[in-house]
Amino acid sequence: MRKPAPRSTAVRRVGPGRIEEIVPPNLLLKKLGPGRGIDPELLIQAETAVFALRAAFEERFMAEIDGLQKQFNDMKLAASFEIGRIAMPVRELTGEGGTYGYPLVSRFGRSLYLFMADVKNLRDEEVGLIDAHFDAMRAVVGSKIRHDGGKLGRQMVMELQMVRSRLAVRDI
Repeated sequence: MRKPAPRSTAVRRVGPGRIEEIVPPNLLLKKLGPGRGIDPELLIQAETAVFALRAAFEERFMAEIDGLQKQFNDMKLAASFEIGRIAMPVRELTGEGGTYGYPLVSRFGRSLYLFMADVKNLRDEEVGLIDAHFDAMRAVVGSKIRHDGGKLGRQMVMELQMVRSRLAVRDI
């Protein structure tokens, strides 16, 4: 049997037709004490630092994604695919995308990483799918498409999903 969820207030009957509301003390506030907690000035400093790092992320991301694309192009020329060499760096970029306001990078990167983790032998169509992921992530950051990207973001997701469905690869 499930226990009822804890209530933030309780009621006690103090007489016929009368009740008293009992509000439990905020124990966390007692531990912090008045005037303690998150300093608004520190919060502003943290937000400013993240904003400054976003620009650095954009530059670094473009350089890294170009490097990964070059490695993949070299693999295509050699017809020898060592997917593990690019899978982990893609995963790392995926984690950073959401931190700096690019959840579409995270979504596309995760999709690419999961695809690469499942693939054994690459067919030509699958090589194209990897290229499409790189192109989509590059477009998101290059065009500064933040958050869900609105209509354009939804269109990008749909197009990538259509390619994946033609290849019978699970959706992103």
